[in-house]
Amino acid sequence: MDEKAVIIEARLRIEEAREEGFNEGFEDGFNEGIEQGVRQVIVGLLENGFSDEDIVNILKRSHEEVQLIRKSVIGLD
Repeated sequence: MDEKAVIIEARLRIEEAREEGFNEGFEDGFNEGIEQGVRQVIVGLLENGFSDEDIVNILKRSHEEVQLIRKSVIGLD
């Protein structure tokens, strides 16, 4: 393989790696954003007097998750 072909191959590999990294980062960021949004919704429901059982049924989340969020928010325990 000549030098020009090696450079082209290297650039293609770099671009593929960059694209793969972007996609992984995007997915991680998207999932993090969803989880933060769900947490905010749970906090809002707790602040408005919804029971843990109601939240579990509405959002299809675990009792443990709702209890952890409840404990992490001052004044809602």
